Amino acid sequence: MGSWARNSIVNPEDKETLIAKYHQLKDESLAKVPVIGVGGIAQRADADEALEQGYDLVSVGKGYLVEPTWATKALNNETCAEFADVNQQKELTIPSPLWDIMDYMIVDSAAEAVKHQRIKELQNVKIEFEPGEYTAYGVGHNGKLPVTVTFSEDKILDYCR
Repeated sequence: MGSWARNSIVNPEDKETLIAKYHQLKDESLAKVPVIGVGGIAQRADADEALEQGYDLVSVGKGYLVEPTWATKALNNETCAEFADVNQQKELTIPSPLWDIMDYMIVDSAAEAVKHQRIKELQNVKIEFEPGEYTAYGVGHNGKLPVTVTFSEDKILDYCR
């Protein structure tokens, strides 16, 4: 289901979690069957919250792939890694077929550090605009879509679509 905190897959507007619905509907015989919270358990706080919501057990899968010492770190209230670096495949002893499908869990830390540094540099650049109102057009499925923006010398005053 993707997350231990999942709500209805039939009615997405219904925000009540499935575990809460389960506890409302379970009978005496069903209460003897343990319920395992799965998906999205990355930190100890996630596990604690899932248990507080009524799961009997939690399962940590992806967390162990990128943080082999997950349980020890969780017991010590340490932050667990949620992503693997592109250079850690061998260190983590993850076979290539599994590594290939873990792409959403793999980051290039060096490239991310460069991006982060560039963002910090850009935050110190003084922004200057040519005051006035400007309209640009984007092409969408309904044709040309205008966006009009009004600038002062140093900020955006207004925009409309």
